[in-house]
Amino acid sequence: MSKTQTQKTKTSFQFPTTDDLLKAGAQFGHSTKRWHPAFAPYIYKESKGIYIINVERTLEKLKEAMKFLENLFKDGGTLLLVGTKKQAAPTVKEVGEKYGVYFVAYKWPAGLLTNFERVSQSINTMLNLREQLIKKRYVLPKKELLTMERRVHKLQRRFEGLAFMTDLPSAVFIIDIAREKIALKEARKLGIPVVAMVDSNADPRLVDYPIPINDDAIKSIRLVMEVLADVLSKYGSDKLKVMRQKFEEQLRVLEENVEKAHAYSASVQAKQEVTEVKAGAKTTGKGKVIRVKTYRPIEQLGLGKGIEEKLQAAGIHSIELLSQKSLAELKAIKGIGAKTAEKIISIVKKYNASK
Repeated sequence: MSKTQTQKTKTSFQFPTTDDLLKAGAQFGHSTKRWHPAFAPYIYKESKGIYIINVERTLEKLKEAMKFLENLFKDGGTLLLVGTKKQAAPTVKEVGEKYGVYFVAYKWPAGLLTNFERVSQSINTMLNLREQLIKKRYVLPKKELLTMERRVHKLQRRFEGLAFMTDLPSAVFIIDIAREKIALKEARKLGIPVVAMVDSNADPRLVDYPIPINDDAIKSIRLVMEVLADVLSKYGSDKLKVMRQKFEEQLRVLEENVEKAHAYSASVQAKQEVTEVKAGAKTTGKGKVIRVKTYRPIEQLGLGKGIEEKLQAAGIHSIELLSQKSLAELKAIKGIGAKTAEKIISIVKKYNASK
């Protein structure tokens, strides 16, 4: 293999040029009043009250960081990507989902690394509750169902990027160590290597592989994440991505089965209702069949298509069956609130009185 070919193999992913970094605003540090003295080796000059970062050093340290990650992925290591501020969160989530990387894009769960066993219980709870929410959709009363939905939403927002994380990550990649102090502190305490985008207001000595760069500009963050994505596409693993996809597919199939089972149950109940009411009669001592009532569909009440569909989904197709329902039972039906339930009862009473 020639020397040129060897160099290509060693740097097979795409790096930005210094011009690319300048166009992305990577050179702009913080105010000269807000800087950390340990950042001095990465400063090019001062301009109009702010420090300008030396992008040649940025590129140099970016290559070092990505070389470390390349070797990490080749050895089967895992990465935790952390960026919770609004400029970083969308990109962090995008890279995490697309390339199968653990990520935190909302809020750092305290103790994620230092008390992983406890936090992992919350992660498992999130996964279990997502299944239970589908299974109990037509079983739980409306109030309990809403409570479960809120809990699932809260857990998913915090832990969605950590699903199937069964062990500590091999390394942590942080965007803005000044903001993500707890994440940095936990990683350092456990000796987990840290790669980070570090701005002029932070101490780069706290990071194993610092990338001196503007960590507030969206373009600057995306540029670094594009390089990371390139490394992941070549050396990362699809294992986590596949696990996530399989779980989502299981939930989709489960939801389809629950919907089919509910539709079948409602259909059977409706047929029984028609049989009992429309053909429902009682036999006299002489064996003569006497028709007691006529089946009256709920459409005769003029409740509106939306309400009718919700009642029918709950297995209520006739005025006779609807008349037997209490206010509490109607409120428990999905999509029927207190006011709607009261309205239904009032309309049913007036209808029955007129007959």
